Amino acid sequence: MAAVTGGVEEIGLPSGTVRAGPGSVVLINPEVAHTARAGAPEGWAGHARTATGWTSQPKAPRPDREVSSAASPAEARART
Repeated sequence: MAAVTGGVEEIGLPSGTVRAGPGSVVLINPEVAHTARAGAPEGWAGHARTATGWTSQPKAPRPDREVSSAASPAEARART
Protein backbone atom coordinates (compact mmCIF):
# COMPACT_ATOMS: atom_id res chain seq x y z
CA MET A 1 0.00 0.00 0.00
CA ALA A 2 1.36 3.43 -0.88
CA ALA A 3 0.10 7.01 -0.93
CA VAL A 4 1.42 9.41 -3.56
CA THR A 5 1.91 12.89 -2.09
CA GLY A 6 3.60 14.67 -4.99
CA GLY A 7 4.56 14.25 -8.62
CA VAL A 8 3.59 11.15 -10.58
CA GLU A 9 4.43 7.50 -9.84
CA GLU A 10 4.37 5.08 -12.77
CA ILE A 11 3.62 1.46 -11.83
CA GLY A 12 4.27 -1.40 -14.24
CA LEU A 13 1.86 -4.30 -13.73
CA PRO A 14 1.36 -7.52 -15.71
CA SER A 15 -1.83 -5.95 -17.16
CA GLY A 16 -0.15 -2.68 -18.17
CA THR A 17 1.13 0.60 -16.77
CA VAL A 18 -0.74 2.75 -14.26
CA ARG A 19 0.10 6.36 -13.39
CA ALA A 20 -0.76 7.69 -9.93
CA GLY A 21 -0.72 11.38 -9.01
CA PRO A 22 -0.93 13.33 -5.75
CA GLY A 23 -3.68 12.04 -3.48
CA SER A 24 -3.68 8.56 -5.07
CA VAL A 25 -3.55 5.42 -2.98
CA VAL A 26 -1.84 2.45 -4.64
CA LEU A 27 -2.83 -1.05 -3.49
CA ILE A 28 -1.02 -4.07 -4.98
CA ASN A 29 -1.34 -7.64 -3.73
CA PRO A 30 2.06 -8.91 -2.50
CA GLU A 31 2.16 -11.75 -5.02
CA VAL A 32 1.81 -9.40 -8.02
CA ALA A 33 5.16 -8.61 -9.63
CA HIS A 34 5.47 -4.89 -10.38
CA THR A 35 7.89 -2.06 -11.04
CA ALA A 36 7.74 1.52 -9.85
CA ARG A 37 9.42 4.68 -11.06
CA ALA A 38 8.90 8.37 -11.47
CA GLY A 39 6.24 9.02 -14.09
CA ALA A 40 7.31 12.61 -14.77
CA PRO A 41 10.69 14.37 -15.04
CA GLU A 42 10.17 16.11 -11.67
CA GLY A 43 9.75 12.73 -9.94
CA TRP A 44 7.31 11.60 -7.26
CA ALA A 45 6.97 11.46 -3.48
CA GLY A 46 4.90 9.32 -1.17
CA HIS A 47 4.62 6.98 1.77
CA ALA A 48 4.50 3.17 1.70
CA ARG A 49 3.40 0.63 4.29
CA THR A 50 5.84 -2.21 4.96
CA ALA A 51 5.95 -5.03 7.52
CA THR A 52 7.88 -2.76 9.89
CA GLY A 53 5.76 0.38 9.43
CA TRP A 54 5.49 3.37 7.12
CA THR A 55 8.39 4.58 4.98
CA SER A 56 8.71 7.84 3.07
CA GLN A 57 9.83 8.20 -0.53
CA PRO A 58 11.27 11.67 -1.06
CA LYS A 59 10.51 13.25 -4.40
CA ALA A 60 12.74 11.23 -6.68
CA PRO A 61 13.61 12.32 -10.22
CA ARG A 62 12.98 9.91 -13.06
CA PRO A 63 15.73 7.26 -12.88
CA ASP A 64 17.73 5.86 -15.79
CA ARG A 65 16.20 2.44 -15.05
CA GLU A 66 13.20 1.01 -13.24
CA VAL A 67 13.31 -0.23 -9.67
CA SER A 68 11.86 -3.73 -9.79
CA SER A 69 9.88 -5.51 -7.11
CA ALA A 70 11.01 -8.86 -5.71
CA ALA A 71 11.64 -11.62 -8.22
CA SER A 72 9.37 -14.12 -6.48
CA PRO A 73 6.09 -13.89 -4.55
CA ALA A 74 7.86 -15.12 -1.38
CA GLU A 75 10.42 -12.31 -1.66
CA ALA A 76 7.62 -9.81 -2.31
CA ARG A 77 5.78 -10.91 0.84
CA ALA A 78 9.01 -10.68 2.85
CA ARG A 79 9.41 -7.06 1.76
CA THR A 80 5.89 -5.98 2.72
